[in-house]
Amino acid sequence: MSDAAEEMKTRDVVLCLDVSGSMTEVDDDVLATYLALTKTLTGERIGFVMFDAYAVTAFPLTTDHDYVAAQLALARKQISAGPIAGAAAPRVGSSLIGDGLATCVQQFDQEEQKRSRTIVFGTDNLVSGDSIYTVAEAAKQATDSAVMVFAVMPAGSEPAQVEDLTKAVEPTGGDTLLVQPGKETNPALISEAIKAQQKSAILATAQDRSFDLIWPGALLFLAGLGGSLAANRRRR
Repeated sequence: MSDAAEEMKTRDVVLCLDVSGSMTEVDDDVLATYLALTKTLTGERIGFVMFDAYAVTAFPLTTDHDYVAAQLALARKQISAGPIAGAAAPRVGSSLIGDGLATCVQQFDQEEQKRSRTIVFGTDNLVSGDSIYTVAEAAKQATDSAVMVFAVMPAGSEPAQVEDLTKAVEPTGGDTLLVQPGKETNPALISEAIKAQQKSAILATAQDRSFDLIWPGALLFLAGLGGSLAANRRRR
């Protein structure tokens, strides 16, 4: 198998969903978008985190896509039935967006490997409470870790909130997709962004390998040069 084909299996995608009260009417539509997105991708690892005051890891990164589909379907039922266990804490606050994003950034492992890392971030960007991280700070963590953040927001979100979140995710290489409640959303925009992020990871790996390959040749050259100089000295 070629190096490029191997790299095609190095996509990591964390689905990150705001399950606070303000997202109740659109969470099902966002999850439907997540399900449609996972069907367009192959070979990647997928994880899923839900957050309100606290973040709950529904499942860590896995290549078992049947399991992913089953767990996303289960999450739709759980959200429709009420608050997600472990996520709500009224005394702490609600919809702590920055903390939720920061937790999702921390889901990525295998840091030593050149992998494509993407967070698909479903939220209306309405913060209620005192978070440890602002959205901008969490997005900076993502940028520093070479993680692309792609926002998925309700179409009825406040324009200022859409603008603020879009500005936060743009430095990561991401963008914003608006979801219409009750309408099927084409996840092609997210899928193409993930593939573009993947190509960047492949290019970075190829450059690293090219750099690494310089050293064996350089060492042989220096060894030959040293031998030649020694031979010349003996002749003299």
